[in-house]
Amino acid sequence: MVACAVEVRKEAADKLRLPWSFAEGALLLLGLERRGVLAEAARRVWVDRQGGFCGVDALVYLVLYFASMPGFGLRAMWGAVGEAGTRLGALVGRDTVMSRSSLSRLLGAIQVAEVNQFARWLLLEASGVLAVLREEVAQTVDAQGVARRVFAYDPVRIAIRHRGLPEDEDLPPPNRRTQRLGAPGRTARKRGEVVCSMGVLEDLGSSAVLDVQLSPGNGEARTMFKQVVEAVLATLSSLGETLEPAILLADGEFGTVPYLTMCAEAGLAFITRSSRYDLLDDPAIWQRLLNARWVRVEDSKSGPVRYAADVGSVRIFPGQNTRRDGGHRYGPLDVRLVVTRFDAPDGGHGCGHQIDGSRYELFVSIGVLASSLPAADVVAMFYARCGQECSFQQHQHDLDVQRVFSTNTGGQLFAWVVALFVWNLRLAAGVQLSPPLPPRSAPSARQCILGCPPEPRPSAPEAEAPASDPSPVDSVEPQVSAASRLDDARAAALERLNWSTLLRHRPGWSWDPIRRGLLTPDGLLLRFVAVEWIRHRAKLRFIDVDHKRQATLAVPPDLARGISTARGSSGRSPPPTATDEPGERSIDLPTAPEPHPTRLIAEATDNDHAPYSIGWSELLRAAARNVLSDLAATVEITVRQPRIRPSRPTHPLVEPRRARRQHRRLTREERLARHATRGKAVVRVTTTSTQPLEDWLRPPPSDVPAARPTM
Repeated sequence: MVACAVEVRKEAADKLRLPWSFAEGALLLLGLERRGVLAEAARRVWVDRQGGFCGVDALVYLVLYFASMPGFGLRAMWGAVGEAGTRLGALVGRDTVMSRSSLSRLLGAIQVAEVNQFARWLLLEASGVLAVLREEVAQTVDAQGVARRVFAYDPVRIAIRHRGLPEDEDLPPPNRRTQRLGAPGRTARKRGEVVCSMGVLEDLGSSAVLDVQLSPGNGEARTMFKQVVEAVLATLSSLGETLEPAILLADGEFGTVPYLTMCAEAGLAFITRSSRYDLLDDPAIWQRLLNARWVRVEDSKSGPVRYAADVGSVRIFPGQNTRRDGGHRYGPLDVRLVVTRFDAPDGGHGCGHQIDGSRYELFVSIGVLASSLPAADVVAMFYARCGQECSFQQHQHDLDVQRVFSTNTGGQLFAWVVALFVWNLRLAAGVQLSPPLPPRSAPSARQCILGCPPEPRPSAPEAEAPASDPSPVDSVEPQVSAASRLDDARAAALERLNWSTLLRHRPGWSWDPIRRGLLTPDGLLLRFVAVEWIRHRAKLRFIDVDHKRQATLAVPPDLARGISTARGSSGRSPPPTATDEPGERSIDLPTAPEPHPTRLIAEATDNDHAPYSIGWSELLRAAARNVLSDLAATVEITVRQPRIRPSRPTHPLVEPRRARRQHRRLTREERLARHATRGKAVVRVTTTSTQPLEDWLRPPPSDVPAARPTM
């Protein structure tokens, strides 16, 4: 039985209709053109090169690509454009869409400095995302009910796979095309592969991207972080806001003195993780932890249950070799210290330091008051930046940003900036096409769940000097700190090591079993202080009594764990730590010879008077970004190009214009005019949706039309 009648009708394809795959990209370009953004981009997005297409042509091509065909590659994008290239170009007043080869040449010519000149304008102002940042539901509310502007920064390491190349005397030396783009990273999760770092600064409440950076290898951390601070200040200036409500979040990679000092000097509040676990050896700090109120940290119930305590203001010191760019030393810095504790089995991996069945984590902050963010809220806000990891995954899923678009650093950065410009455009369009956002809900009252304080630890015994010591160095040795004392258990573990193998690359060095230390060729004794962990690699750190000379030895992880778990009477094992600065290590060694240098400046009080729980952003960011994509599925766009009278034919060997004969350099206006249309196209947008699409395509109210005077 036949269920229905089928009729097949053959009709000629509508040559005026744009391919359906470019509907969203065409809507984005139409909105930018109607608001005058592309006309301004023609002036700002400029590439100093001889001839060829301009920067705005590359912007148009990449917007179409990231909005329509990410994941297929630029070559597939050009194949899909086909005959629609002239109609797509006519949308924005260009005679055609530039070819893939033209884009490749432009990306190979642009410089990083040129991209940085317009990147922030493109991400903030041109995208229209500033209106989203001003929405009340996109902000975070602290314990006093005050709206805070929270920024999150994290660099992503993108691996660049290098295939093996044959090497022979008859073959030329290998020339990697990505040698300018990447560099070998640290031997951690990427195992020393060639990587490049993509630093992303985003507004935590709206997921709007505010700044993008590129650096070969693991990146120049200080240079990248300095640019982040400048980007935060520029964003607040564009919003007309002060520094007071702003907070910057970053991972423990930026928890050392140089980065804390940058934020302190800029007046920017900063929260990060710290790896200075030797602070737990301070008796005053540990006594404060015994007397402090431990409050449960708000979490998503997907990890361990943490309890946080506020220590107060502590003074940290820079590493011995840590210097400013001019060569001057950093001074000591007073920071607020928050400690968390959760149950964890001994011998586990991850961040933190293990003490008697509990894992301790340290968090430091600059400019964050306990009345605004109590200890539990400081930790909750730090872990809220984990949502940025979700944003990174969505960047890859929606835009395929972890692709090499150009082997030139400037070209790759330009492609990333345009990709995240499309990300912001979708967010701004979704909010604009939706009904007005309501005010955020009232803050909820704070409810604290208290935990038990840690158990007291027995005090460490005083170090005993040998009965007879012929060394003149030890005869004047002062007492060292608790972090430098070597108990019998660890001494026995160290003596079992094969020192001839460990010191095979250090001629003249030896292990002194009597004085329990390393002897240098000049007779200086270096005492063991800690096992340092950088990811899954371990090093033994030694230092002299004056803290002027130090040395590290790489050891296998199993041997390092044997030394770490060899507990003495102090009940504490040396911490597994991570560091990002070659000159500043994770162990903060005291500069004075006191047994316990006190670094607790001001002890915190538990009367924080915080009436409200922290209020997170209520904006559904992914839903906002999908509004325009869903609308584009209901849209049909036709473009009727203007009829242009053909130019008068000329002889191929004759050129009447003198400037053309002399190949003179063109002005910016002349270069833009080379690929501009000589008429105005007629665009018809048909949709079956009830969304107010005309709001996105309506020109801004102004006496000056949002046409293309320079395009």
